Amino acid sequence: MKSEFKGRPLEAFPQLVSALQKLKGEKGRDQMFLVDDSRSMEPHQKKVAASCQVLSYLLKKGEVDPNATFEVYFTSSHPPLQSTRTSELKDNIEKMLFHEDQCNMAPSLDELVSKAIQNKKPVSIYVLTNGHWNLKNRDNFCGVDGPIKRLVTHVRRTNEQQNWIGVQFIRFFDDNENPDDKLGETRLKALDDDLKQQTGM
Repeated sequence: MKSEFKGRPLEAFPQLVSALQKLKGEKGRDQMFLVDDSRSMEPHQKKVAASCQVLSYLLKKGEVDPNATFEVYFTSSHPPLQSTRTSELKDNIEKMLFHEDQCNMAPSLDELVSKAIQNKKPVSIYVLTNGHWNLKNRDNFCGVDGPIKRLVTHVRRTNEQQNWIGVQFIRFFDDNENPDDKLGETRLKALDDDLKQQTGM
């Protein structure tokens, strides 16, 4: 980024303004991050921390979240982080231990879905993962489609706008030829493509 735009990313990249405005809508929306902090994500820990910082910084500059408070949840038992300072989120994630043998993605995402439904405010959920959720179970979705289908059912039943909630998977990988990374790619692509076909969203 050019030095004259330091601290002003929306001036450096004006094409982001309309996208952030669309995401914000009329009254803004809450932002939640779900971080896969299993052992297999340890090589990506710094990138995960940086991604959370950059995303939250852009969302903050775009005033997408009215209270500018970002919540980061984890697939382990680690307590959530909550801060208005993007650098604080990054530092805390970098200091954590990514040590769980298995990622409990389905129940973790389901918990956030429950929060979103109860809160009733528009919300975006960003899921940072490699898709290695359960390598012994080669099923495409590994149960993660359950919370998403639950959201779809809720939207249809309550006549909420389809963009009331968004779930975005952000993939991390070492090598596309690695069998585990290929499985992760297959799962995330299936969630992105197949669920859209199945649900019409």
